[in-house]
Amino acid sequence: MREVPEQLIPVKAIIINDLNSITIANIVKGQVDKSAELIMDDSTTYSKLERHVKAHKPAVVKSELIPALLCRVYIAISNTNRFSVGMHHKLKKEYLQDYLNVYD
Repeated sequence: MREVPEQLIPVKAIIINDLNSITIANIVKGQVDKSAELIMDDSTTYSKLERHVKAHKPAVVKSELIPALLCRVYIAISNTNRFSVGMHHKLKKEYLQDYLNVYD
């Protein structure tokens, strides 16, 4: 597998209507490679993930480190918002996932 430079790591956005563990597990099963190792918080929402990936490692992050760790997430959300408002002025919920898929 080709190594992707850190600044070019792709992001995939998916609309999630609820955050229960079954919904999250199904999304991970369909979207994340089975050899992936996930580092997330220790929420019960993620309790079923180990069945679908190589490892799920709960981690506690100090609050002052969160902005640095989530910087790319913030940028992706900001860019998506800017794109949708700037180009379309308003998006209907039924079409939102289609617009997010443009970034795949």
